[in-house]
Amino acid sequence: EADRRRAEIRLLALPARVQEGRDSQGTPLFRVLAGPFNSSASGDAARRTLATAGLDAIPVSDAAVNPAGNPP
Repeated sequence: EADRRRAEIRLLALPARVQEGRDSQGTPLFRVLAGPFNSSASGDAARRTLATAGLDAIPVSDAAVNPAGNPP
């Protein structure tokens, strides 16, 4: 499902990647991230593009997505 959604976002000409994690019981969780974007205006434009395609988007900072500061 996550890979399908990533492909859908890429078809909108937006960068996207899948981030994998686990919940407290060890169950795998996946989230699809669009970006990064160079400015808040670019992020806002991407959010509008996603909304037009019927996709929900929640803005997050780089620090929230990658607290260790490692490249994606």
